Amino acid sequence: MFAALYRVTDAPLFTPERLVELEPPTVAQPAAMRASWARHDLSSAVFTGDGAARYLGAPEPPLLAGAIGRMGAVQASREQTISPAAVHPLYIRRPDAELARDNVGR
Repeated sequence: MFAALYRVTDAPLFTPERLVELEPPTVAQPAAMRASWARHDLSSAVFTGDGAARYLGAPEPPLLAGAIGRMGAVQASREQTISPAAVHPLYIRRPDAELARDNVGR
């Protein structure tokens, strides 16, 4: 599962200050992820996303495109944008096409 842990602050919605990173994005088994977060009080935690729905029985994740657009608009209004050429994907697993290719004939 790919996950990160954030604390939500009282800052305005869609601003970078709204979320404070407690645990950086990482990939691990769900049980290992929860164990590594044991030092945090998770009693009021809200889990969301595909992994939370699959492994924790959480509701299906909301659509995020609108929120991402609003966050981008806030960044642009602060003139905190970057060149599109500077954006690079962060792959957390091999593409499906490669996995399928490697499984042919097995």
